[in-house]
Amino acid sequence: MFRSLTYSFQEDEPRTLVKMQKEHWDPLFSWVKKEFGVDLAIAEGLAPARQSDATNRKMTEILQQMDVWELAGESS
Repeated sequence: MFRSLTYSFQEDEPRTLVKMQKEHWDPLFSWVKKEFGVDLAIAEGLAPARQSDATNRKMTEILQQMDVWELAGESS
């Protein structure tokens, strides 16, 4: 299963954090959607986001095609 990473946890306060999330994470989510055709779920509160079965299948397929160097970025 595609695990929830730090960027999938977004908060609605304080305003400075919300601004930074929009500046840094929103472009990442847009790129993932454009590049891979998946919408990553955003976590609410402390519980990890539950990705759809379709997203899990697609991301698993993508990750299985990567070599060790490409995967190194995912594990950091």
